[in-house]
Amino acid sequence: MHRCLFLFAIFFVLVSCQTTPETETRSQEVAISSQVPTDTVEPTDAPSSTATQTAVPTEPATSTPTQPSTETPVPTETNTPLPTNTSLPTNTAVPPTNTRPPATAVPPTAVPPTAVPLPTNTPAPTAVPTEPPAPTQPPPPSSSLVEIINVNKQEEFVDIRNNNAAALDLAGWVLVSEKGNQACGLGGVMQPGATLRIYALAEDAGKGGYNCNFGSPIWNNSESDPAVLYDNSGAEVDRW
Repeated sequence: MHRCLFLFAIFFVLVSCQTTPETETRSQEVAISSQVPTDTVEPTDAPSSTATQTAVPTEPATSTPTQPSTETPVPTETNTPLPTNTSLPTNTAVPPTNTRPPATAVPPTAVPPTAVPLPTNTPAPTAVPTEPPAPTQPPPPSSSLVEIINVNKQEEFVDIRNNNAAALDLAGWVLVSEKGNQACGLGGVMQPGATLRIYALAEDAGKGGYNCNFGSPIWNNSESDPAVLYDNSGAEVDRW
């Protein structure tokens, strides 16, 4: 048993000599722990009911010189005093400055008065006597404005009317009974808007109007016998 402990101590010394500076500290801690007596139980060949504990003294470990540690010292933290609370700047009202330059009054420029010419005396216009306008002549009567307005075959008369605005001269006009081709030449002057009754029989001469002086009737009462009026140019004016 002592032999084993002795060999272990020699092995420990050899190993501790070959350690690097980094492991020297660890070997010292192992050496210190080896000085404490440990309880070892040695088995016996024969079984026994109880185990005997034998305290084995260990030899003191030889101290080996330790090399200085190459670790760099770690700087210790220094307590930096905290900044003190500084008072915030107060808002100072800055009056706004007017950037617009003040308006400068521009004196009005004097405008010289313009000379107004005096009115000149203009001669009054002389009155020119004007002649009265000549009376307008009415337009000549139109034959188309003369019409037959009535035919009475039993009484043997025909009524015609002048629709012109002027008097109408019937010289050369003819009233014809178309069935027997009896023609009655007319004459005289018809006033504007006037109506003229034309008698066929001479016996009716005292009744007024215009008389054709026929001795016998000219209008056919049983058959169609139109009355036709012609103007002085021979143009048909109207028929009934």
